[in-house]
Amino acid sequence: MVSCVIMPFRFADDQTFSSLQATDLETMDVVDGTWYVYLKGDYAGRVSGAVYDYRNSSDPVKLVTTVSL
Repeated sequence: MVSCVIMPFRFADDQTFSSLQATDLETMDVVDGTWYVYLKGDYAGRVSGAVYDYRNSSDPVKLVTTVSL
């Protein structure tokens, strides 16, 4: 069995960006209620998320969502 530890790469000095990439903002209609949105993204641009009904804050329920194209 082989194990290894991957250390994160660190720059000796601060790095600057030569250009900026704009973030796309999309709006949508939502139903009235008490809910929250959980979003998770990474540096590769992949995004996932979920919408939770928060009426019962000790046990929020994940809502089923669909995308209309």
